[in-house]
Amino acid sequence: MAFVLFPFAEPPLLRHPRHAFLQLADWELPSNAEVLKHTNTHGGMTNDGDFDLVVRMAPADLQALIRSSTHDWQDCPIDPDIVHQIWDMPEHNGTQYWGAKTFESDADWHRGHIVIVNPETGMVWIHEWKGP
Repeated sequence: MAFVLFPFAEPPLLRHPRHAFLQLADWELPSNAEVLKHTNTHGGMTNDGDFDLVVRMAPADLQALIRSSTHDWQDCPIDPDIVHQIWDMPEHNGTQYWGAKTFESDADWHRGHIVIVNPETGMVWIHEWKGP
């Protein structure tokens, strides 16, 4: 009797929002922040897919995080070179963003993540993607 295993048939595991927020935004998630969306479609042999985390916090908390950030914040809209590579661009009303390729050696934006913020409303959108 033989069993066929499908190691990639299970849905992908979700990273804990606090861990993902720290890993992708380089910030500690404030304890009073509200997680509005937390999804992950990464999977398969090449781990292609998207990860989304949407958080709402007190605007003053977000503004303090932005002021202490070492990232190169840009005004929205998001650079077309980045948007062109994202499969499922998250809906947002952000006013600033920064992005990073998964590896600095990547020639294009086929994998990476962006952090989009609206300091006036306290909203943060984090989107990570990996495509072929």
